[in-house]
Order: sequence, then structure tokens, then C-alpha cells
Amino acid sequence: MANSYSKAEAREDLARIFPAGSTVVTVNKGYNGDNAYVGVLSVKPDQAPWDVSRIVARALGYRYSRNRHAVIMGGGGYDKAGHVAYGIARSLHDDGYALKHTAA
Repeated sequence: MANSYSKAEAREDLARIFPAGSTVVTVNKGYNGDNAYVGVLSVKPDQAPWDVSRIVARALGYRYSRNRHAVIMGGGGYDKAGHVAYGIARSLHDDGYALKHTAA
């Protein structure tokens, strides 16, 4: 993904990947201080799991860790993986609960 890959293009791609009612799978990829590294997968019945963490980071304006292939979520005291899943649903469908969420 080059720097020319815009936030709008990333959102369009996410809308195709996660239509309303689909499932966002998150994976805890570790912690460093207050930062959590959250991987985001698209899992379809007829396909292998697809890591879409970089697309999510671009679309939602989050930082991305190339070393861990994960969205970087800072702060403490909240469900960071749930926050990412809610943010995807809210951004795409104007309803934070339009997508299902499961943690792997």
C-alpha cells in the first residue's frame, strides 16, 4: 500500500470486506506499556483468513505496526479490540453494532 492509498479508498475497501452482519475477528498481538497491538482479520467460509489490519488503520486513522502487523491502540482501561470492531462498524454502517465481533 503506497502513501497514495487514501483514507476514502481504505473505507471503500472495508465496506466491501465487511458488509453489515459480517464478523470482525480480532487477535491480541501483544502489549508494550499502555499500547495494545490488535490484529484484524476477515474470515469468510470459502476463503483463508485475511489480515486487514493495515486497511483498518488507514481507514480509521489509527497507527499501524509493521513489525506486528497490527493496529496500535493506546490508553488503558477499555476493551481495545472491541473498540476497533465498534469503530469499523460505526465508520462503515453508522451503527457500532452492525458487525459481529469475535476475539481469536
